[in-house]
Amino acid sequence: MVTILGNLAGALGLFFMGGRLLTEHLKMLTNRRLRLNAARWTSTRLKGFVWGLVAGAIMQSTAALTLVVVSLLKSDLISPKRGFPILLGCNVGGALLVLIVMLDVKLTALYILGIAQIVTLVVARDKVSRYRAMATACFGLALMVLGSFMIRESMVPLATYPWFQEAMEWVGDSLILPLVVGALLTLVTQSSVLVMVTGIAMAMADLLSIEQVLIFYCGACLGASLGLYLLTMTFTGHARQVAMYQVLYNVVLNAIFVPLVYVEVYFDVPLIAAAVQANGLSLHQSLAMFAIFSEALTAALQLTTLDLAVRWTERWWPPTEIEALAKPQFIHDRALDDVEAALRLVDLEQRHLLEMLSRYLDAVRCGSDTKSNQLREAANHRLGRLEELLGDLGAHCVDREMDVHNSLMTRQKLLTWLEEQVIGLCEVLHTLPPRSSLNTWSMVLVEGIDVVLLVLIDTLESDDASAWPSTTQLMGERTKELRKFRDTVLKDESILVPDTRTKVLKLVSITEHVFLLISQLTHEYRQASRVDEMFLEHADMALYQMRHEAPREDRDSVGGLALTRGA
Repeated sequence: MVTILGNLAGALGLFFMGGRLLTEHLKMLTNRRLRLNAARWTSTRLKGFVWGLVAGAIMQSTAALTLVVVSLLKSDLISPKRGFPILLGCNVGGALLVLIVMLDVKLTALYILGIAQIVTLVVARDKVSRYRAMATACFGLALMVLGSFMIRESMVPLATYPWFQEAMEWVGDSLILPLVVGALLTLVTQSSVLVMVTGIAMAMADLLSIEQVLIFYCGACLGASLGLYLLTMTFTGHARQVAMYQVLYNVVLNAIFVPLVYVEVYFDVPLIAAAVQANGLSLHQSLAMFAIFSEALTAALQLTTLDLAVRWTERWWPPTEIEALAKPQFIHDRALDDVEAALRLVDLEQRHLLEMLSRYLDAVRCGSDTKSNQLREAANHRLGRLEELLGDLGAHCVDREMDVHNSLMTRQKLLTWLEEQVIGLCEVLHTLPPRSSLNTWSMVLVEGIDVVLLVLIDTLESDDASAWPSTTQLMGERTKELRKFRDTVLKDESILVPDTRTKVLKLVSITEHVFLLISQLTHEYRQASRVDEMFLEHADMALYQMRHEAPREDRDSVGGLALTRGA
């Protein structure tokens, strides 16, 4: 037993580390082309189902594939609606292995581990960093597969222990105990396929009846759901939706087939067990066909109710505030279809990002360091998407479009630097001693920055040219005021220690940089407001056409917001 426990501990370590590597490096791989490919591969329910069928047959673990789908979701490669059919196909693919013998891909996983490590060493240059990320993602996937195999192999010796065999004989004619035992075995082994194969072997050895094996498999599916539920308890938002959809899948399977078996046993109505015995196949083939039939029927039922399931999961496990903030409100992957409209979308997205910077300061007022980190992750994701789109737009711009593009690029750099300075300001403020007069002083800086940001946002939203002179004046030089503030605080010896003095100096320095960047950003926006009105009106018209001609899913990415100038 000590060996089994040691193997289990190592296998779980490989499994979770592989999942972490896969998620982190899929994020590095995310770009417009990959998102478009992922959207094309899962554009219909059938395509997503087929991909899941293949993946389930190869990986042999619904829990592992669910985590892979969650990784794709977190990397913004697919939506929950496109991830659900993959999970349905995975369940059927895993059941196919019960019929055609388990496909041993452990050797393949070992080869992938070695090749991926070699690739990461060979392409360790900046030019091919994307290939290195791809290799590391494959390395993580191989670790997950290898870990799942180690879990299964470490549990195989259990069947040879006399106490295990006696426990199975003790089950007798009960239908409840096979359900519980199947759930517990799957919870430990993380493989309903392995448990079903074990159940078939017990039926062939006359340890279990046909009805008990059917219930045993239902219990295995229930155990898979329980294990996945425990594994994803900390998930929130879209990731939780995907995990719970897989959990509910197995609950639905049990709700269909467990009552049928009970009706057949206690009311002597020929149903599933009778079909297994009368189909002319051998016992193990018939039981394997039941596994495939039960999975396929449940998957077909849930495919037909996919839209309803999406609405329910969104209602029960809604997206988090940070997920909503991380999702671009205006730009989308097909924006390059019209360059002028795309430039206008980028402008709207950049303006929306200014509001996120104000949220940083709200997090400081609340004293929430966690929320600041979440906001930073969301802002970095949107800044990355903007930078990616601007890079692609550079090759398509001509004449006046290039001037607009260059202006947007300048604003993008200023926004990136401003975000870095604001998060640096938040980090310093979170380290200040609580409940001291220094916090009152620091809040003065926070309110001053917030006022300037809000004035700039209001001026942009009003699109009133007469408001720019007063706004520009408000953004003027503040070095003298900040130095006076610094000297005043440093004179208060009662609240300062050497470490705190350093923080005050850093705080004032960062604040000065923040005001400088906001002033430069204001200047850029004022210059942009003088761009030829005909260009903006033409861009807005193109944007309106794109909004109404694009597929519904892309139209939803704009959030249904007004797309006219000044929106």
